[in-house]
Amino acid sequence: MRWMTERMAASAGMDIPVFPGPGHHQDPQDPGGGQLYGPAHRCPEGKLRVLLLAEDEDDSTNGDLLVLDTPFSDASDEQVSGTCLALVMAGLSVHQGVLSTFKLEGAIQGIPICLLVDNGATHNFISSQLVSALDIPSEIFVGIHIRLGDGHVLFVQKQCVNLQVPIGSCTFSLNSLVFDTGDLDLILGMDWLQSLEEVTHDWKNAWMRFRYIDTSVILQGVSNKQFQSATLHTSLPTDDGALF
Repeated sequence: MRWMTERMAASAGMDIPVFPGPGHHQDPQDPGGGQLYGPAHRCPEGKLRVLLLAEDEDDSTNGDLLVLDTPFSDASDEQVSGTCLALVMAGLSVHQGVLSTFKLEGAIQGIPICLLVDNGATHNFISSQLVSALDIPSEIFVGIHIRLGDGHVLFVQKQCVNLQVPIGSCTFSLNSLVFDTGDLDLILGMDWLQSLEEVTHDWKNAWMRFRYIDTSVILQGVSNKQFQSATLHTSLPTDDGALF
C-alpha cells in the first residue's frame, strides 16, 4: 500500500476526494468550504491527514483518509510566552556548537550540578529529574507555553521559587521552570542575565564579567570533560541514600 498526504496530492494537481465524518452536515450554500475534509479545510496544528490507497487504486480513487496525532502543541504564536532554544522535544539538548551559550559549574544542596548559560532562553529551567531526586520544593502556577529549538511548543506549569544556587563565589536566588532538560541540570536564560544588569560576555572564550555586591566577578566556562563530570547523573542519591 502507499501513503500520500493531501498536501502532496494537491500540489501535484490531483483531485482530492471528500470524506464527511459521522454526523457531519454539508451546507448546500457552502460547497467545499464547510466540509470536514474538503479542499478548503485546514487541519489544526498537530494533525496530519493521510490518504491511504491500495496498490490497485489510482490517485482519483476514494481511499481511506486517516488523521494522525503528532506531538505538536495547538498553541498559537500569541500564546507562546517563552523560548528555550537549546532544547528540542523530549528534553534532548542541542547546545553543542551553539554560539551564544557556555557551560558553568554550580551546586544545589551541596551537590555539584552542570548548567548552561543561554541567551536563547527567556526563562531559567531546572531538570525535573533533579527536582524529584533532591525533593526540591516546587509549586504549580497558571503555566506558560515554551517554544523549543526545533519549533515544538510545550506547556509548563511547575516552577521552583527562590532556589539558592552557588556559582563560583556568588550565590543566586533563582525562579526556574521545571522541565526535562536532558543532560543539563539547570539552564540560565535571560531572566537571570537581566538580573545582573551590566554584563560583559565573551561567548567564544566562554566567560562573563559582571558586578556582584559591588565586586567585579568573572565566571569562566568549563570544558566538555569538566562539564560531564559535574552532571547530576554522577551525584544523585540512590535508594539507600548513598551517592554514586
